[in-house]
Amino acid sequence: MNYFKDEYRTIFYVEDYEANVNFYGNILELESNYSWNDAPDDRGIKYLAAGGVVEIVRREPPMPQGLGSIMIEAKNVNECYEAISKKPGVVFTEHLADRPYGVRVFRLLDPNGNDVIIFSYLKDLKK
Repeated sequence: MNYFKDEYRTIFYVEDYEANVNFYGNILELESNYSWNDAPDDRGIKYLAAGGVVEIVRREPPMPQGLGSIMIEAKNVNECYEAISKKPGVVFTEHLADRPYGVRVFRLLDPNGNDVIIFSYLKDLKK
C-alpha cells in the first residue's frame, strides 16, 4: 500500500539564513513558493526543486541535525553547470563528470556544508 501523497520536502535548519537563501534562490535559481518571517530566529522559505521542495529554516531544530545530501535532476546539467560556475562563492566538491551508470553530475556545498548533487541522465542529453 502506498501511504504517501504528493509532497516531498528536504528541510535544512541553518544558522546563516541569508547565505542559504542566496545559495538556493540566486546560485541555484530555485523558485520560492512560500516563506515566513515571524522573528529573527523563526523564519523560513520553501524552494521548488524538480518534483520536491527544499525548505530552509532558521530556528532551533527539534533534534540534533547532521549534514545532508540532496540530488536534483537538471533539464540540462551542462547548461546548469556553466551558469553556476560563473557565480561568485560557489564551492564545488566535484566538477562535471560522467558516471558509468548513465548520468552526468557535479557536486557543490551549500553554505551549511550540505552536499548538493546536480545531474542529468546521459540519454536525455543526447536528444
